[in-house]
Amino acid sequence: MIYANDIRQLVGLLEGEGHFRSDRGSHKHYYCPSMVLGMADEDVVSWAARLFDRKVYKYPGATPTHKPIYRVAVYGNHAIGWMMKLYQFLGVRRK
Repeated sequence: MIYANDIRQLVGLLEGEGHFRSDRGSHKHYYCPSMVLGMADEDVVSWAARLFDRKVYKYPGATPTHKPIYRVAVYGNHAIGWMMKLYQFLGVRRK
């Protein structure tokens, strides 16, 4: 079960560390909405991934001294559903 506090925390996280976008699909005939969260804190990204029911991906840092980046993404209808849940809590810039 997802609680209102989880939604509020997720919105704050996405507002600061995530992005919402719409990419062209592989056939270039449609757009695919997506939400992506990427940051160096694996535990935080894993928490969001559990809410999204998605897998966390690990990417190496830009240089050997940079921390790895952990990323979770939601696409298509799943992203639309989440956007509808999050909308009322988003800041003016994201609406």
